[in-house]
Amino acid sequence: YDADPHIVIDPALIKLDQAVGLANQGRLDESCQLAVQAVTSLPAEHRTRVVLTRTQDVVQAMPEGCLERPKAAELTELIATATESNR
Repeated sequence: YDADPHIVIDPALIKLDQAVGLANQGRLDESCQLAVQAVTSLPAEHRTRVVLTRTQDVVQAMPEGCLERPKAAELTELIATATESNR
């Protein structure tokens, strides 16, 4: 993907998959940080429903009660803002 800078969504989706894996391992702050970086590195027009759904999968992979963590709150706010912008 590095060879073609026009492909931006696929690398972001791969990072979001990695973030889900980190969340499943209990590495929640790392997971949120990676997810935020993956989404914010995308131009706004590429923050599609597919990307935002996969970002929500990161949140859903976290154990209950973890959404109050600052990094998780940042991620959920990003999802809400990006979703609102896409409407």
